[in-house]
Amino acid sequence: MKKNKLSLVLGLAALLFASASGGQGETQPVYYQTRGGDSYQTAVLPPLGQDLKLNHHQKRGQYDYFELDLKAGQTLKASLSAGEKGAEIRPDGSVTETGYPYAGLVVYDAAGNQLGLLDFNGAEKNLQKTLEVDASTPQRIYLLLGSGAGAIHKDYMGFRVEIQDKFDADGKAEAGATIETALALEEAAPGKTFAKNHLTRNDEADFFRIPTKPGQSVSVVVTPGNPQGSISAALYDELRVEMVRERSVSPGNALKLDAKANTSFTYLKVNRELNGEPTGYSIRFVTPPPETRPTAETRPLTPEAIEKDGKDPKELREEEREKRRQEREKKTKKTAWWKDPKMLTWGGASVGGILVLLLGGLVLLRKSKSKKAAESSHS
Repeated sequence: MKKNKLSLVLGLAALLFASASGGQGETQPVYYQTRGGDSYQTAVLPPLGQDLKLNHHQKRGQYDYFELDLKAGQTLKASLSAGEKGAEIRPDGSVTETGYPYAGLVVYDAAGNQLGLLDFNGAEKNLQKTLEVDASTPQRIYLLLGSGAGAIHKDYMGFRVEIQDKFDADGKAEAGATIETALALEEAAPGKTFAKNHLTRNDEADFFRIPTKPGQSVSVVVTPGNPQGSISAALYDELRVEMVRERSVSPGNALKLDAKANTSFTYLKVNRELNGEPTGYSIRFVTPPPETRPTAETRPLTPEAIEKDGKDPKELREEEREKRRQEREKKTKKTAWWKDPKMLTWGGASVGGILVLLLGGLVLLRKSKSKKAAESSHS
């Protein structure tokens, strides 16, 4: 009995000492030891969301194989860290610590295409590196843990694997990249907002299907969440006819689309600009702008106006056209010069001037002859 009490006291003391020691300095992550398969065929699912270490030293050129399945719209996030020491594994299996930490993580898809790589070459110490792989379609992913440059020390290498959901329409599902795979939105009334949507590096575009009625006005505002993100958007009808297209004036700016629906469904397409940054974005349906009132020239005749004038609309339009025709003729018609009052006034003034000149000439001529006659008689 005394021994049991003594063991209990010692156990409690050890626990209190461990708690006190752990409270000093930064909290270190608790690592879980694991082991992968030795080939693609024997790959295993890694514990997700946990800090992991291998439960064995890894020889140069050998790998632990892990696999996982990603849904469309999910993102794999993997991190790899290296400490201060590496390992040298001799042919007899004995291990000697070195000052050159090696580590590596390679990500492949099911077709053998490399999707990402993290690597420590022995010179980098006490560092962590991270990669992300976006899935725009469902796919299987393989993670190979090891290094072709050097052996890995199991106590100085850590890794972590997480899956993040980046679904569209507030987590409903992944919006497809074509009209055929568009994500259906049950409601698109003014005031409805879908705050969480994502354009990843692998997203060509996001298509959404909006229920509409022919003739219905649709107004939607799309706002990128990344201040460096530039997006464009367009609305299409069921016949794939583009009704309107807009783009961000500058990175981070919202855009607005206004159109009148032609069919029972209207499709919204959102995509990143060429070489644009990945971004989240929001979709907000707003009240359409009021339709522009027609001008006096194009305003249709109302029944009240017809009753007031007592004329048929066709007759009124014919009269209007006739008035315009007559105005054009007045502007273009030429009047004969002898009928033009202006020409007559100018001509009369000109003739009068000529007559005055002629009479003046005759008077001078007669005076000249009289003077010559008088001179001849005196001589």
